Amino acid sequence: MSTVFVIWWLIMKNIFFDTIPSTNLYLKENYETLENMTVICARHQTEGRGRNNRKWVDGNDLLFSILIKNDLELATNYSLLIAYSIRKVLSKHLNDVTIKWPNDIMVYDYKVCGILLEAVTKNKIECVIIGVGINTNTESFSEELKVKANSLKNLLDTEIDNQKLLLEIEEEFEKDLELLSTNIYIKEINKYFYLQDKPVEFAYEGKEQKGIVLKMNNDGSIAIKTEKEIININYGEVSLSKSYKVK
Repeated sequence: MSTVFVIWWLIMKNIFFDTIPSTNLYLKENYETLENMTVICARHQTEGRGRNNRKWVDGNDLLFSILIKNDLELATNYSLLIAYSIRKVLSKHLNDVTIKWPNDIMVYDYKVCGILLEAVTKNKIECVIIGVGINTNTESFSEELKVKANSLKNLLDTEIDNQKLLLEIEEEFEKDLELLSTNIYIKEINKYFYLQDKPVEFAYEGKEQKGIVLKMNNDGSIAIKTEKEIININYGEVSLSKSYKVK
């Protein structure tokens, strides 16, 4: 594991590696000696993981993690805000870019980006780590993934400069930080909310449920209308339903 170089941005400090087990893991192990808003970026991860411990398929993509040590009560807001910023950047180059709750970025119904929020806890929450993986240059996917995922290179028919894209995202994110304690960006997310008005399946209080997604709430949860009630979901898996019919 060798450091390539370090770049200071306005607020964020980027540390680049060629190959690393996991950018999230690096921050977990070194957060005490690193500053708030340190960003670890790697060309390759050997042990990268996504939601539910799914292995990240490595393919010269943009992989980075952000260390949050301040305003930890706004952790969920940070995670949604980076999704908001990424969507704005990608929308400069692509149409139909949406956010799928909790934190996937979709283009033309394909997943191109995943975001993972992790907390480091001792007696209290010490820090929060936001891991981001953007499919920039992967050209082929497994049979299971190719119907669900795609890359920016495939969609734009050109090689993506990962460092340039990272700096573009960080510039947007730093400008958007002033919105962190407001619900303005939530209102904007609802304009580009992938699940809105779609039938979904989800687990709630130990039971499988089906319903229609109404919106994202100001606290980052989503409101789902079932046959009996409106349920607000704060976490968990919500997937599109092929069997539930809108009534």
